[in-house]
Amino acid sequence: MVLGWGLPLLLAVTLLGPLLLGRGYALVGDMVFVPDQPWKPRWIGADGSVPRAVPTDAVTWALGTVLPGDVVQKLLLVLTLTLAGAGAAALTAHRSTGARAVATVLAVWNPFVHERLAIGHWALLVGYAMLPWVVVGAQRLRAREAGGWRAVCWPLALAGLTSPTGGVLAAFVLLAMVVPRPRLLGPALGLALVVNLPWLLPGIVNTAATPADPFGVQAFAARADSPWGVLGSVLSLGGIWKESVAVAARDSWLLSGVGVGLSLAAFAGLVLARRRDPAVAVPLLSLVGVGLVLTLLPTVGAGERVAEWLVTTIPGGGLLRDSQKWMATGVAGALLGSGGGGRRRGPRGPGVVAPGRGRCWWPGRRFRCWCSPPRAGVSPAPWLPTPTRRSGTTSAVSWSGPVRPTVARWCCRSGSTVASTGTVGMPCWILRRGSFPAT
Repeated sequence: MVLGWGLPLLLAVTLLGPLLLGRGYALVGDMVFVPDQPWKPRWIGADGSVPRAVPTDAVTWALGTVLPGDVVQKLLLVLTLTLAGAGAAALTAHRSTGARAVATVLAVWNPFVHERLAIGHWALLVGYAMLPWVVVGAQRLRAREAGGWRAVCWPLALAGLTSPTGGVLAAFVLLAMVVPRPRLLGPALGLALVVNLPWLLPGIVNTAATPADPFGVQAFAARADSPWGVLGSVLSLGGIWKESVAVAARDSWLLSGVGVGLSLAAFAGLVLARRRDPAVAVPLLSLVGVGLVLTLLPTVGAGERVAEWLVTTIPGGGLLRDSQKWMATGVAGALLGSGGGGRRRGPRGPGVVAPGRGRCWWPGRRFRCWCSPPRAGVSPAPWLPTPTRRSGTTSAVSWSGPVRPTVARWCCRSGSTVASTGTVGMPCWILRRGSFPAT
C-alpha cells in the first residue's frame, strides 16, 4: 500500500502543490474549470461540431453539479497522477522494491506529463494513466484469472470517457496485448468500440462538421525541444509542438542527455525482459515501435504528406495531428523496462523449491500449483482449503488468502518442479526458485 499508492500520492501532491494550497482555479491552455458550467448540447457532440472534448465536458459538468469547480479540478488532477503511479507499481509488482519505485517515479514525473499539464491536456493524461492498468488487466485476462475482463473494463472505460485520444490509446494497448490469443481478440475489439462510442457516434453522425485542416499536421508535429534532435527529444518523452511549455532545463546538453540515457536504459531493459516475460515484453515493444512511427511520421517529408492524407481523408484522422501524444503508447514499455535490471520478487525459471523464512500475506489472491512427483500419503495442513487432487505423477492444490511457507513445503519436495496460475510471481520469501509461467 505504501509503495503502490502512498508514493504516487506523495508525488502527485508534490507536483501539484501550489495548486492545492488554497481555493481557486488554474486556467492553463485547454484546462478550464469554472464555478458554474451550464449544460450545452456540445458536451455530447449533439450540436454538429467535431467531438474533440466528448464526453469530457459532459463528465466535468456532471461532477460540477455535486462539487465546486475548483475542487473538481484538484481531485481530477491528483487522482490522475496517483493512478498513473499506482498503475506503474502494479505493472512491476513482480520486481524488487527499488525497481517498482523507479517505475512509479517515471510514470508520474517525466517530460510528457509536465508538458501535457502545462498545455492543459488533463483529459489526455487520464488515458495515459490508464495504460499500465490496461496491461495489468490484459495479463490477468490472458492468464484466465477470475475477474480478468473486469480488470480490463474499468481502465478502458475511464480512458474512453475522458478523451477520444485516451480511448484510442487504451484500445491500442489492449489489442496489442491480446493479439497472441485470437479467441480474445474479437471480444477485446468489441469492448474497445463500445467504450469509445460516446465520441465515435457524434463523429460519424456529424458529417457536416468542418473537415480537418492539413496545415495542422505541420503545426502540431513533434519537434526538437533538446539538443538531441527530434528523435532524442521524443525518446525521452518530450518533443511537444508548443515551444513555450517545454522544460527550460532540456536546453542543456547534460540534463537532456541524462533524460535520453534513462529512456534508452528503460527501453533496453524492455528488450532484455523478452527472455523472462515474452508474453508482456513483446507486445509492449511493438507498441513502442508504433508510437515512434506515429510520432515521427509528420516530421519527415514523405511522412508529412502521408499524415496530411490520413488527417483529411480518414474519419477521425484528425487525432493524428498532435503526433507527440502517440509516444504515450511506449510509456508502459518504458515503465516495465525501467525495472528490467531489478531483482524479481518471484522465481525466475525452472529449479528446485526452496521455502523461505517468515510469513507473507497475500490476501484475496488465488494460487494453484502442480507438483511432480506428488508427495504420496501426505494430507494438506488443517487450514489448507480443499479440494486436493492427485492424478498419475502430479498433484494439485488450490488455496486463497494468507500464503505461508508451510504450503510450499507441503506442495513439493526439494527437486520437484512447480507451476502456477492465478498469481504471477510469488513473493521471494515463499519460493526463491521455481518455474512460474505467466500464462
